[in-house]
Amino acid sequence: MLSALSVKNIALIDEVLIEFESGFNVITGETGSGKSILLDSIALLGGAKPKPDFLRAGAESAEVAGLFFINENETSNEMFIERKLTPSKSVFKINGKLAASSSVRDAPLLDIHGQHERQLLLLQSKHIDFLDNFCQPDFHELLKLAAEYKKLEVRLSEIGLNERERLSKLDLFDYQINEIESAAPLDDEAELAAKKSRLLSAAKLKQNAQKALYFLRGENGALDKLSEAADCVLNIMAVDKNSGAEPLDLIIEQTNDAARLLDDYLETLEDCDESELIYIEEKLNRLLLLKRKYGQSVPKILEYLNKIKSEREILLNNEAEIQKLSTEKSNLKNKLTAVCEEISERRKTFAQILEEKIIN
Repeated sequence: MLSALSVKNIALIDEVLIEFESGFNVITGETGSGKSILLDSIALLGGAKPKPDFLRAGAESAEVAGLFFINENETSNEMFIERKLTPSKSVFKINGKLAASSSVRDAPLLDIHGQHERQLLLLQSKHIDFLDNFCQPDFHELLKLAAEYKKLEVRLSEIGLNERERLSKLDLFDYQINEIESAAPLDDEAELAAKKSRLLSAAKLKQNAQKALYFLRGENGALDKLSEAADCVLNIMAVDKNSGAEPLDLIIEQTNDAARLLDDYLETLEDCDESELIYIEEKLNRLLLLKRKYGQSVPKILEYLNKIKSEREILLNNEAEIQKLSTEKSNLKNKLTAVCEEISERRKTFAQILEEKIIN
């Protein structure tokens, strides 16, 4: 209900405040006194587009405001709508806060009936909206069940393929599963690349290790020279105890340890195995191809493998799955029907109440 209307700088109106009583109100006046301007102002409050000459002569802006009581509860459900208009823009406020014009237009607050206006009450398609606004049915359960029903329909559509499509998909899945599983085990790419590099460098690594051992243990190698140096240091220390010289035993021991480690490393090195190198290169190439087709990493490839295995299983058991989903769909339809019947009965009950209120 519109309780009060304030209009400022609209056409001929300078400023006016009108308070309405509950029930039927009548505004009378001579031709040209401004009755239509008041109706236009109410329309502006409901989000209508202003006429080209809406602004009062000499004014820079116009204002229209209205106080509404919702559901006839005049203590808790007030709504105060303001609209400020200039030739270039308009601003809405609802209860003092900025609002979009669509939020005002969508609110079922006003329905203006004029000689040439679109009359919502005469549009049967709008009657159900008026009734629902009056009886306030709970659509929460209905929307929830409808969403579940839609999901089941989509799922049934996805698996309800004709036989040719089903067999075609099965062939594709079989090929992809075989392609991935034939590459097992899906070793880590970095580990394979490191092994390949090691095989390619095996000869060079072995040569360097052998050279290092020769320089340490060979004739006139480091250990021989260190032994001679150690004897010289001991001779110095025997003659001059204040020389500051120290035995070289620790250095010699560390050098021997280094040589032993090189021995151990040499034992791990093998001559480059051409067949193993070919195997690794083929494996890397196959892994690269699988990554391009099914995922950018081994975990992604395995994830895709599990997915198509599940879909393949569904296709193999297509009829059983369709029967299961069809049963679920039928049960949901029954629930939807029951909820719709409850809403329908509520509408019928409140339609009689609304009819009596309109007549009386």
